[in-house]
Amino acid sequence: MRSLVFLRHGQTDWNKQCLYIGQVDVPLNETGRHQAKAAAKSAMLNHVSGIVCSLLAQAKETSEIVSGLTGLPLTLVNELKECRLGVFEGQAEESL
Repeated sequence: MRSLVFLRHGQTDWNKQCLYIGQVDVPLNETGRHQAKAAAKSAMLNHVSGIVCSLLAQAKETSEIVSGLTGLPLTLVNELKECRLGVFEGQAEESL
């Protein structure tokens, strides 16, 4: 039996500003990097055999931090991208 653990990417400045990201490459901010380091210490990862993530900057950077600290192999999969949000990308939630 296999189990999946889903880990959301760390915080970005766009998340902090409540902006829609979609497929825009937005890097982690310092809080997001700290969150990724904390996630790498999670007991949930004790039974994980690898990490699979999207190529988007926020997911990739989070996964690279976790992989680097845990030694878990990392596989990047382009098809795991967030859905495209078109004209809404970069827009504030309250402006819609």
